[in-house]
Amino acid sequence: MGDPSYINLLMLDPGLHTLDVRGFDEYGRVLGFGRLLIRAREPFLRSRFFQVLLSLTAIFFLAMFVFVQLRSRRKEKAIKERISMDLHDEVGTTLTRALYVARLDGEGVRDARLVHYLNESLFSLRAYINTMNTPSFAFHSLVDEVKEMVHTLMSPSPAHAEVRHLTDGDYLVRGEVYRDIRLCLYEIINNMLKHSGGDRLRIVLLARRGLLTLYAADNGTLRSTEGMGERGNGVRNLRKRVTKHGGELRLSVGRSGSGLVVRMRFPLRSKR
Repeated sequence: MGDPSYINLLMLDPGLHTLDVRGFDEYGRVLGFGRLLIRAREPFLRSRFFQVLLSLTAIFFLAMFVFVQLRSRRKEKAIKERISMDLHDEVGTTLTRALYVARLDGEGVRDARLVHYLNESLFSLRAYINTMNTPSFAFHSLVDEVKEMVHTLMSPSPAHAEVRHLTDGDYLVRGEVYRDIRLCLYEIINNMLKHSGGDRLRIVLLARRGLLTLYAADNGTLRSTEGMGERGNGVRNLRKRVTKHGGELRLSVGRSGSGLVVRMRFPLRSKR
């Protein structure tokens, strides 16, 4: 055979093969050799198992791609629907009222009410834009925002407001909840200034045991909460904003027998 004394057997099909070898000595006589068995193994990259595994992997990633695309489209659709609903319910309704006032009211009353409705629309837009790209806010940020809002809205009037807060840990407030709490307080403060007949407002924010409780009470002349949800959009808006986050809303009369007490609860999540 010469040197080297081996033979390369290439491209054999996978399986068991036999090799018959014949040889001759220097006198020309046939030498006997035993039959050689050759077991050929298929390379992994060419094996059927690898091909099946590769096909399944491709199908899996294709399915994941389709799933992610569908989920992204559903989220995009949900966001668009939420933006459309919020802008229609908040800003659209207020601007519609402003347009109605502009057409019917006298000039003096019209100017005052137009200013109010436009301010309300601008506040809703600012609240929405401020929270649109921020997924969550710290609880102390909400407290600071409430204090600033109370000061801004009540400083032109002789009424007095007190804001207190208490927490048992570090909590985060989801952006949508944060926005709706601001809008709810805006509604409560305006109602107190214009319709309650009182001059004091007490606001308490409690973040305890995974719940955010907002307590607002005025010293107005209200003596019964019956039928409050049927008069105007204020209470309906409060209830809608609270219930869409899985929260609770309770309206009652103060312990003295008069004044409106609003209690709202929202779920929280801890920073840890």
